[in-house]
Amino acid sequence: MANSRAWRVTTDGTFVDGIKISPITLIDLDLANHHSIRLRVAVKSEAKHPGGINIFGRGFGNYDQDIIMRLQTER
Repeated sequence: MANSRAWRVTTDGTFVDGIKISPITLIDLDLANHHSIRLRVAVKSEAKHPGGINIFGRGFGNYDQDIIMRLQTER
């Protein structure tokens, strides 16, 4: 994969490539009581560079690949 990122939600928060991006934890997600996952990607209006984000899939952008979400769980 050309641009793979590791996104983890743990008991300590939410991390992308080891950098904490949110205080949301596994307890907050309450996965045992939900049958789907909604993933929202956004840029806050007060961000240093607001204005949107581009997410490309197969046939678009610099990386001709589908967007893949792999869900791994641990007990």
